Amino acid sequence: MTRAMSNLKMGAVLLLLLLAIGALAYVTQRGARHTDLRTNHAIDSYNRWGTRGLGELLTRQGLDVHSFRQRLTRLGPQHRTLVILSPSRHFTSGEVTHLLKWVETGGMLLIAPSRQQASEASQSCGPTGCGIPVPEILPPVQQLLGPMGLRVRREADLAGTAQTTVKAALLAEVTEVYVPSHLRLELADANALAKAYPEAARSEHVKRYLQPVVQPRQVRTLVSMDNAGVVMEVSHGEGRVLVLAEADMLGNHWIAQADNAVLATNFAHVRGAATICFDEYHHGTSLVSIEGQEALASEPWRVLLLGLAAIGLFFAGKMVRFGAPVPLRTDVRRCTRESLQALAQLFMQANASAFALETITTALKKTLAQCGRTSLQPVSAPHENERLARRCAERHSSLDAARISAILNELDLAVQSGRSLTRAEFVRLSQAAAAIERKVHTVAHTSTRPTNKEPFNSGTGQRGHQTTRPTD
Repeated sequence: MTRAMSNLKMGAVLLLLLLAIGALAYVTQRGARHTDLRTNHAIDSYNRWGTRGLGELLTRQGLDVHSFRQRLTRLGPQHRTLVILSPSRHFTSGEVTHLLKWVETGGMLLIAPSRQQASEASQSCGPTGCGIPVPEILPPVQQLLGPMGLRVRREADLAGTAQTTVKAALLAEVTEVYVPSHLRLELADANALAKAYPEAARSEHVKRYLQPVVQPRQVRTLVSMDNAGVVMEVSHGEGRVLVLAEADMLGNHWIAQADNAVLATNFAHVRGAATICFDEYHHGTSLVSIEGQEALASEPWRVLLLGLAAIGLFFAGKMVRFGAPVPLRTDVRRCTRESLQALAQLFMQANASAFALETITTALKKTLAQCGRTSLQPVSAPHENERLARRCAERHSSLDAARISAILNELDLAVQSGRSLTRAEFVRLSQAAAAIERKVHTVAHTSTRPTNKEPFNSGTGQRGHQTTRPTD
């Protein structure tokens, strides 16, 4: 098998592998409810669940709205306000720990689940088959609410308006808020969280998110409905966390209901920050579990990715290096035009074009003088160029005296004027001089070559006209 066929088969295998991965991702996306892109609360989305309206409202008030598309471990002191709405990708333990430290040092955080991402059961391909409700071990949003001693629960009551009962800076000019679903918030200790998520409590890697690090006295209910929390505030160090019961409260379709827009504006301005970031990294399709996210963020996985990239580059280099050979040109020499252009470029850079052209002119006149069997006159002699051209044309009729004389006059004018020549002028005059010199050499060589038609002179041993001696 040739090397080309082997490379072709390798490319076909890689293409089939990519198609299989794409088909798997498509099927998984269609089968899972929590990956429905129609319910994505993206900051650049105009649908009813998106938050483009909130972003434009904050922009008109002088705030810079940015999408944060990195892991939460990249949060730094330059980020003062962050919004996390209905995450669909799981967080790593490093992200949760770093987020809590970021809030403790003065960060402002807003968290809101949604009825799509915070459900306790999702449609997925589990042990009981595809499309059957399978309990989710722990929703992504609960990874953040668990350490704060909160959990999301479902009430029997549906959407409605909730009245404010306390005074707080976040509730300035807010009298009521609208909740578009039956999600509510409640305080929960470690036992309550373990009872609500038994599968997570039995996992050594997941139960860490069910251990509250915030005391109940640090949590305050700002808005409630039927003794169920709708808006809650968590104090942690120097920072604050505002938790909403439903992310749709800030969606394009519900932001204008009641005082929802005023509540969001108060949160953005409570610390006087000039920039507000919306987490977009944890939106979209999630194909791995919590343990999978931990593995993807680990150092061994990064080393493995670097190794795979190095192997891919190695094979790519092999395929390029041992590919089809590129045939060389039969004539690798440069043509006369390219040589003259290169020479012209060198003289242009050295600012010596007039000197080079004077050298070419002198050489051409010497060649013409040899062809016309005459001597060179001083440069200042009148009609010197016409004389050289006429003598050459008299000896060789194929030469054009007028053309030769005109070229010599142009060369003298260019040399004697002292002006700087352009690259195009230098190349044109050099090519004209070279053409005349080649033609003169060709004509002179042809005229001196002996022909077979001349008789052989036995007396001299050379070819020529035979002379006869007169007889007595």
